[in-house]
Amino acid sequence: MKNPSIVFWCIVLLMPLVGCRGCSQNLNTPEGSADDAEAKKKKQKQRLAADELRTLPFAKEQPLNMVKPGHWYQVRNKIKANFGDESLTAAISVVDRDGIPFSYGWGSDSVYFMRNLSLAVGQEKAIDATILHPFLPQDNLGDDTRTRKTTSIRTRFSNRGIGTPILEETFPCTMLDGYQYDLVVLSRDISRHLFWRGLDCIVWKRADDIQEYRVVPHRIIDIQEDEITTQFPNRLATLTSVSHVVINDVSLSVMTQEQQEALADWLYFGGTIIINGPEALGSIEASQLKDWSPLANLLEGEWSDDSQVEFDRTWTIRIAGGERINFQNDRKIPILRGDLTENASWVPTLEGLVAERLVGQGRVVITTFPMTDAAFLRWPSYSSLIHNAILRKPHRTPSLGTEANTLYADSFEGTERNPFHSTRLRLWARDLDASTARTERETERKRPENDIARFPVKKSTSFGAWNPESSIVEKATECLRESSGITVPRVATILKLLAGYLIVLVPINWLFFRLLGRVELAWVAAPIIAMLGAAYVAGSVRLDVGFSRSQTSFGFLEVHNEHPRGALSNFYAFYTSLSTNYEAVYKEGNGLVAPVLRGAMRTGVGEGQSLEYWNADDRGSGLQRFSVLSNSTGMLQSEEMVGMSGALRWTLDSENAKIQLKNDTVIPIRDIGVFGIDDKGKLVMSWIGSIEPGQSTAQFVQPRSQSSKLVNTVLPERGVVSVSGNRPRTIQEGRRWFPQWDGNPLLKKPTSIRSDGLLWTDEPVDDVYMGAMLLVVAERYPLQQGEYIALGWTDANPSALQISPTSSEQKHKTVVLMHIRAASLGDVQPDTRIFASLKDEDEETGGN
Repeated sequence: MKNPSIVFWCIVLLMPLVGCRGCSQNLNTPEGSADDAEAKKKKQKQRLAADELRTLPFAKEQPLNMVKPGHWYQVRNKIKANFGDESLTAAISVVDRDGIPFSYGWGSDSVYFMRNLSLAVGQEKAIDATILHPFLPQDNLGDDTRTRKTTSIRTRFSNRGIGTPILEETFPCTMLDGYQYDLVVLSRDISRHLFWRGLDCIVWKRADDIQEYRVVPHRIIDIQEDEITTQFPNRLATLTSVSHVVINDVSLSVMTQEQQEALADWLYFGGTIIINGPEALGSIEASQLKDWSPLANLLEGEWSDDSQVEFDRTWTIRIAGGERINFQNDRKIPILRGDLTENASWVPTLEGLVAERLVGQGRVVITTFPMTDAAFLRWPSYSSLIHNAILRKPHRTPSLGTEANTLYADSFEGTERNPFHSTRLRLWARDLDASTARTERETERKRPENDIARFPVKKSTSFGAWNPESSIVEKATECLRESSGITVPRVATILKLLAGYLIVLVPINWLFFRLLGRVELAWVAAPIIAMLGAAYVAGSVRLDVGFSRSQTSFGFLEVHNEHPRGALSNFYAFYTSLSTNYEAVYKEGNGLVAPVLRGAMRTGVGEGQSLEYWNADDRGSGLQRFSVLSNSTGMLQSEEMVGMSGALRWTLDSENAKIQLKNDTVIPIRDIGVFGIDDKGKLVMSWIGSIEPGQSTAQFVQPRSQSSKLVNTVLPERGVVSVSGNRPRTIQEGRRWFPQWDGNPLLKKPTSIRSDGLLWTDEPVDDVYMGAMLLVVAERYPLQQGEYIALGWTDANPSALQISPTSSEQKHKTVVLMHIRAASLGDVQPDTRIFASLKDEDEETGGN
C-alpha cells in the first residue's frame, strides 16, 4: 500500500459508525432502563459489601426481622472491604417509614448504637451490636395489626474520625404484639420437626380464616445445629422475647460459653425448655441438660398397650359435631424409662409420658415418646396435648356459629391475648407494675393466688420489656430524687464542729504549749489547726470546695435459689455544680446502660441532642459521653448479670414448716424476711435476719406450738396519717411487713405521703432510704400458691459498670429479692373439643 496512513485514518473515522460486536449487542436496550442500570450496578464493584442485618434469634428462611417494642436485641450482619483496609464506624438506628429515628424518651431527638471496626482488604467480618427497639405510640399497640406502625433498622458505615459516609442500608421490621413470643426449635435436621408450625395451638383456628384476627401466641424459629453459635443470643437481656426452647437431636455443647450461661440465666428467670426425649437422649447426657432434666437413668423401652388405652381415654377429645377420632398406631412406640429427679414430677394423667421440673422460675419438660412419631402427628387431639400438657396453658373450647373462634374455656375466656399465658419469664425490676402487681386492697384470703385470669388482657409493656412504668423504676428514681445532691450539714452539726474547733484552737492548743513551756508557739500552731479543721469539715460533709458533684445509686438484685448469678439493676443519680460529661461503660461489654426514661424522671440530657450508645469499643460498651448540665441531676439505669462466686441455697421443709439458708456467695445480706403462700392458700412469714458469706441459718415459717404475729396472723389494717400536703392522706399498712425493719431508719416503713405523692419517712436520713422500695415489693409482689420469696438488702455493689469522673460523695444501697420456690403448677385438662368450621349455630356438640 502506497500510503498506509490514509487507511489508518479511514478505519479510525469509520469505527464509531460501524461499531464492534461487543458494543453493538445492546443497541436495542433503551438507555437508562432497569436492565441497563442493574448491569452497571453489577459491573461496578462497591467499596464495602454487606449482607442483610438480622436480629437474634433468627432462621435463615425467614427474611424479615420480627421484634417486640421495648426489648433489647442483638443484631448481626457481615461486611467486606473490597478496595483496601478500612477503619470504620458503624451507626445503627431504628427509624420510621420516613427514615426519621424514633424517640426513646431520653430527652434526645435520636439515638445511635455505635461501634468501631477495622477490616482487612478481602476480609469478611461479622459485626455484632446490641440495640433497644423503642416503644411505639400506645394507640398502635392494640390487637388490630392493620394499624400498627412499621419500623426499620438503618445501618450507616463511615470513615472513622472523618465521618464520611461509605455505605447506608435499611432493613424493615415486623412488630410482634405484646402477647407474642418466640419459640425456638433447635434441630440437627430441621425438616423433621416442622410440625410445630401446623399446630392450632401455635396459630389458633377461626371459621372466617382471617389471619389478622387469629390468636398467634408464638413465632416458630427453626435453627440448625451448625448455625446455633451465630443465630442464638448470648445474654439474658437479649433473650426476653423468647418463651420456649425446644431441644431435638442437637448437642448443646456446640454453644459458646456465653450462650450456655445465657440459656441457664434465661431458664432460672422463667424460660421453658422442652426436651424431645428419645431424640435428645445424647444431648441430655453430654450437656448441662443433665443437671436440669426431670428424668435420670434413662433407658429405652416400649409403650405398653394398657397405658395407651388409658392415654386415649383421657386425652382424645371430640371434634365439634360429635366425632371422636381415637389415637391409633400399628406398631410399638419406643419410649424412655427413667427415675424422677429431685423436685420433678409427672404431668398429671401423663405418668410415664411427660415429666416436668421447676428450675428457678423456669420449667423443664421432657417427653418420653418421640414428638415426631407419625401416630401422634396424625392424631387430631395432638395439638390439645401439646397446648395443655407440654406448654402448660389453660384449656380451650371453640365457639359456635358462622364466626366460630377458638377461645379459652370457663373463667379464662377473654384472655386469649394475655401475655401471662405465653411466657413464664419475669424480670421483676422491669415487670412489676400496675398491671402485674397485687392490688392494695387484696388479701390472700379473698382470692385464689394462682388465678392468672385476674390480670388484665392488655399490659402497658410486654414481659421482659425495658419498662419505664415499672414500680421498681418509679420507687428507685423517687428515692434518688430525694437523696441525690450535695449533703449540706445540719445546724446542729455546724455548731458541734464549730465548738470542737474552738476548743482545740484555744484551750487545748494553749494548754499543750503551756505544759511544754513554749506558749508563743501556740500562735504558730493556730493556722495549722485551722487548715486541718477545714479539711476535716470538708471530709465530714463530703464537699469539694469550688466544684461539687455527688453520685447516689440504688440497686435491685434479683436471685434464684441455687443459681450463682443474679440480675442486677442499678439506678444512678449524678449531681454536678458545673456541666460534666460522664462516661458509663462496661469494659467487658457484659451489661446495658441507658438514661432513665422520661416516664420515671427527666434526665440532664439537653433537648435536641443525639445520644450515642457504643458497642464493643476498645474503651468498653455503654455511654461514653453522657452530659449533665450545671446544677442539675442526670440519671442512668443499668442492668447486668453478676456472678456471686456461689449461690444462695434455700431448703424448704413444708412438712415441718422449717426453712434453711446457706450463703455461698461473697455478698452479705441484711435483715432478711420470708413471705410465702402455703398449700392451703395462707400467708406465712419468717424472720431470718442477717447472714454473712459462708454462714447458714434456719428458722420456722409456721410455728405450731406458739402464737406469732408474723405467722398466719391477720394483721389489722392501721392508718398512718400524712403530715405533708394540704389534706391528710392515709397509708394502708398491710400484712406483709416485719417490725424488725422498723428498727433501722433506712428500712422503716414510710410514715407520710408528700404532696407530690412520694412515700417517705419523717425521720432524717443521710443515706439511701430503702423503706419505700421494701414496702412496694413486699405488698405488691403477686405471690401465688406454693410460692416463697425473701427480701433483704446489702451495701455491696457487685456491678462491673465503670463511671468517670468519680465523685467524692457516693452513696449506694441494694434491695435483694430472693426467689425460694416457684408457684405450684396445678392441674391440666384437655381442650373441651376440637375446632371445626360450623355452618349451623344449632349443631350439637359432644363432650369427652
